Amino acid sequence: MFNPLEYNGIPLERQTRDWRELDVSPIDAESVDPYVTSRIIAVNSVENEAIQFDYQIARNHADSDVRREMDYLGFLSEQQHRVANRLLPEAGSLLETALEYEHAAVDLDSWLARAEPDPQRREVYECDALEDFDHLYRYTDVAEMAGRRGAERVVDELTDVLPERPGAGQAPAEAERGRESTTAPMSDLNALTMLSVEQLMRSFYRSADPNYADPLTRPAYREIGRSEEEQVARHQALVDPAASWWEQLVIHQYNECYLYYAFLQQESDPRVRAVWELYLDMELTRLRVARDLLRRFGGREVEEIVGSGLPEPLGFERNRDFLRQLLASRLDPETLGSGGIREVPEIREVRARMASAPATDGASDVIDVLTDQHNRIEVLFGELEIAADERRQGVWDELVRLLSEHEAVEDEVVHPLARDTIVGGFDVVRDLVEEERKIKQMLLRLIDAGTGWERFDDEVTQLRDAVLAHTRNEEQYEFPQLRDSVPTEQLRELAVAVRPAVAA
Repeated sequence: MFNPLEYNGIPLERQTRDWRELDVSPIDAESVDPYVTSRIIAVNSVENEAIQFDYQIARNHADSDVRREMDYLGFLSEQQHRVANRLLPEAGSLLETALEYEHAAVDLDSWLARAEPDPQRREVYECDALEDFDHLYRYTDVAEMAGRRGAERVVDELTDVLPERPGAGQAPAEAERGRESTTAPMSDLNALTMLSVEQLMRSFYRSADPNYADPLTRPAYREIGRSEEEQVARHQALVDPAASWWEQLVIHQYNECYLYYAFLQQESDPRVRAVWELYLDMELTRLRVARDLLRRFGGREVEEIVGSGLPEPLGFERNRDFLRQLLASRLDPETLGSGGIREVPEIREVRARMASAPATDGASDVIDVLTDQHNRIEVLFGELEIAADERRQGVWDELVRLLSEHEAVEDEVVHPLARDTIVGGFDVVRDLVEEERKIKQMLLRLIDAGTGWERFDDEVTQLRDAVLAHTRNEEQYEFPQLRDSVPTEQLRELAVAVRPAVAA
């Protein structure tokens, strides 16, 4: 049992580092255990989340002393984030960075799934592990074809993890289940850890232009980037939106203490291990600061939120066995790399359940519904680009259906509302309707020709460009003004009204 409140840490005034202490050399990724890189990326993620959260409180709290204290905590997190960043060797390409991130995501998905006490949340992490393994498999395939450095090593690891195909009549192996004795607070910590990792990966996919990637990489890169958006949304739904600033601060600090403690037990690289030990000593003190702020402003004790301690952490070394069993029980090896991973029944069930969960702000509105459709439409265009022949017609049919549903909701609900309520509504809607008219003509031409048409791919590319330009215009010129002009409750009522049509 680990209770970080039982230990004293380094006093806050002694935690500032000078530039020499922050100037660390990167690890040698070719010689260290791959789990070292995964742990560094996890730390990079949680410190990035800590920076944003600490500064958010510093910007918004009325008490000037609290603002100064939170600003200092954010500064300390920046120092730790800088070191974690520098421990990672500089990648030579977008593909190499993507490989590192997806490799780390698979490790962390597996690790959290093994430790998660809640069965439904565990299914989410297992679903993530399968999806991220598929992403890693596809990137590795591209890296091997392109002759990228390090590809052979990752190929060997994937080959070792992939299970043998079950023989006729043979039941697949059962995936390992996490220890049921773990305490409920572990769920909050796990959710924050994975959300932090997915947010970092989303930032990578958003900031790196795929047009600068190797041409072989671009289709997979675009589709996987869209998948990361969905994964972030899934994990946001696992974080309690009703928790106060101070309850969230306690969870953030407790989680960092637990991660550094866990990684300290497992770390094989002596230099990196010394970093985890130092940062654990720092976070122990910051947890006490969070405890005092919770008492002062929330009138609660830390134990009410996270209990009196957490179980000893699981090691990364059994991730491979867990993943092998999970793949054997859930996945046909032929599905890997084909774009069909999302059709695995367990993944479809988890995605459907999370999609129907309440939004993290308590309720979604019609703008949320339409924006989600925009994201799904973009994902389907990506799937259509890489779909195997046997899946292509199904993806195309789903895309046509979704475009038709989306247009109907806009024509019947959104555009009339925008025309009557927003500034310059008549001109905005006129331009959007003209774009939709051209898109409809392109779509009808493709429907008539069918997926076997020799110009189908070229015409779909033109359709995609027109649709994505149209969705950007809606999100820039129509949706924000609707949010400003129409009461929130009315937008939420419209969401309820249009959902049956969307789900039909």
